[in-house]
Amino acid sequence: DTTSSDTTSSDTPDEPSEELPSGQDPTSPASSASQALDFSKYGYPFSQDTSRQGASEGWLTWGPMHSGNAMQFGADEGVTSPEECAAKCQQVNAPTGAWSEKFELCWCNFIDVSKICKEPCVKDAYLDFSKVPLSAFGHCEKSVCDEEWFYDQNYCDVEVGFDKDACDAKIKRLDQDEKPYCILITTGPEKWNDGRVTVLVDSGNGYEEVAEGFNKPSDVVLDECFPSVLSVQIYNPINNDWAGSMLYSDNHKDSYKPFTCDDCDGTTASTDFIVVDGDEIKVDKAGSHCGNGATCTLSLPSNPSNTSSISSEPTSTPTEETTDESTDEATDGPTDEPTASVTTLPPSKKPTSEPTSTATDEATDSDTDISTDPVEEEMCILITTGPEKWNEGRLTVLVDSGDGYEDVGGKGFHQLSSVVLDECFSSVAAVQINNAVTNDWAGSIVYSVNNKASYLAFTCDNCAGTTTSTDFIVVDGDEINPDKAGAHCGNGATCTLSTNPDGMTSEPTSGPTDEPTDEATDEPTDEPTDEATDEPTAEPTK
Repeated sequence: DTTSSDTTSSDTPDEPSEELPSGQDPTSPASSASQALDFSKYGYPFSQDTSRQGASEGWLTWGPMHSGNAMQFGADEGVTSPEECAAKCQQVNAPTGAWSEKFELCWCNFIDVSKICKEPCVKDAYLDFSKVPLSAFGHCEKSVCDEEWFYDQNYCDVEVGFDKDACDAKIKRLDQDEKPYCILITTGPEKWNDGRVTVLVDSGNGYEEVAEGFNKPSDVVLDECFPSVLSVQIYNPINNDWAGSMLYSDNHKDSYKPFTCDDCDGTTASTDFIVVDGDEIKVDKAGSHCGNGATCTLSLPSNPSNTSSISSEPTSTPTEETTDESTDEATDGPTDEPTASVTTLPPSKKPTSEPTSTATDEATDSDTDISTDPVEEEMCILITTGPEKWNEGRLTVLVDSGDGYEDVGGKGFHQLSSVVLDECFSSVAAVQINNAVTNDWAGSIVYSVNNKASYLAFTCDNCAGTTTSTDFIVVDGDEINPDKAGAHCGNGATCTLSTNPDGMTSEPTSGPTDEPTDEATDEPTDEPTDEATDEPTAEPTK
């Protein structure tokens, strides 16, 4: 980004860089492209002005799933200049902010800085300011004018002349330069390959968890690229083995190689095929073995015999079934917590239009957990986000176990197919749910009274919509389209869920169904899909 005040790299080599005054440090906050403005006094020492050369890419933005975590101000709120914008963002303690001279609008962003990125392709004029160095923000994986980001058609096609093919090619070049190391972990295709695995990656700043949870056959556990990969650690704490391939690329996915497992057992140290289990692994089982709940370290091999390129497809696995028949439910997906709670309308750096496509709500596959070990819990609650692109959002869950309502940890932003809550209680008098922001969450809320062998949908006592069953429910801080399927808990209301004596189902669903159709099985089965009658209005984004 040629306009960034704390980095000298350029995303626009075709545009000449502007010389700084003699003796000025280009990495200092004072070298902001907007030389007349210093936002340090407002607590924002780093800034950039993409209007410096008319317009430029590289301005800070975020995906539509995070748009509810920002506040927008204009003349009606007494904000009419960049300085007033920075002062307002300081007042609300926002980590980053932006001002548009064109629209005379200010954005104060509470979005986790790890979720903010630089627009890679579309040129526009914004003045961004931040508490953290702008070099901390990488380029976005997609342009704001990509169809998934729901930007206004006229803005993308006419005003900026967006070229998707050229943009995709540029993003690939940026990826190759910034993140050449990629890791691909894929669950094997056999029915006994499913299971749990946790993955941590050390990119130079210590190990960070990048994947965790239950994975079905052929699921991709991780497909992510990094600036560097020093080593990887894996483990599985429960008695339900996971098996598949763990590969890496040092040329941004052009070819893949297996890791070497430094402390595995088995017939090989190669992670072409590896079994990870919380219990002892049979010695005659194929592949590398990371068993007994151990944390195993994977390294990038220096041995020439391990550096030949291989296919990115996982190696075919043994066809015999493991004797370990226990399965496990998917775990809590990652949450996206902002640094402050905001209930105002989301921002937009451009006017947005509603998408015209109709979403399809597919029921998620859930695995019945049939355990032979007795447990003390009498009621278990499972809340799962739906798989469709509009299902992700924010949700708060409170459970009354007899001593009043308590927040049980579901609070926050939940991504597609993530598990919001999977917890058992000695008793459950009632459940309350709410969503304070205009970014609706949709999915299933079910409970079990027989140690997860089967599940029931709750009844929503004060919901609108086509049903009161929580087999599929939409929760929003705004009004919900009455044509949308499922139960509706809208307008930021707190809705109460009570137990339902009818409608026992073997597995929870994330889409509306006419009647339960599945019987409990040991292996996951594909749920039927139902088509939603309407897709929600896309959230405007910066």
